[in-house]
Amino acid sequence: MKIVAIDQSLAKCAMVCMVDEEVENTRLSKTGAEKVKTKKKGTTYYSSLQEQIHHICEDVATFVGYHNPDMVVFESLSFASIGNATRDLACLYGAIRETLIQKGLVEEIKVHEVAPTSLKTFARELLKPLDRVERDEKGNIVLLKSKKEKKIKMDKKLMVKAVREVYGETYLSDYNYSTGLDDLADATLLALKVSKEYA
Repeated sequence: MKIVAIDQSLAKCAMVCMVDEEVENTRLSKTGAEKVKTKKKGTTYYSSLQEQIHHICEDVATFVGYHNPDMVVFESLSFASIGNATRDLACLYGAIRETLIQKGLVEEIKVHEVAPTSLKTFARELLKPLDRVERDEKGNIVLLKSKKEKKIKMDKKLMVKAVREVYGETYLSDYNYSTGLDDLADATLLALKVSKEYA
């Protein structure tokens, strides 16, 4: 099964094409607000949010159109988050979905969503068993009141570690956290989770 997974973001929207659990292609759509003082290489800057969203939508549509996947996967919106960024991400998410429909790219393609908590649970299970639990400053496993081991909170670094457990330590080695490493790791995990579910 060919899957395109999209980790939508205004700064670094990550796209991964995966065929039968093997990564075939990755892409980042990097945009920013024109008003920022320090400009990053490889990023396109715009004076309005609408222009940023349009740029990302076109990049995603091109990627999906090129790969013609069986399924497109998105990370669903986080309803626990607060602030203006959540509204902007909701706009981006809706605009990407609408662009794919308008361009006729999802008529025959299934669209699937994965909840952020579900993705983190999946990623945690890819870690080695000793890495899945929280530890105190002495290195001892933290226990809950129920005496069960407390599961570790999956931050960006652990998401990258999880994806490298599957694809090796050199996977995405050309990237760092400021250039899209964690975004591409999340998109890879989205594709892998759905690949396994539909295998």
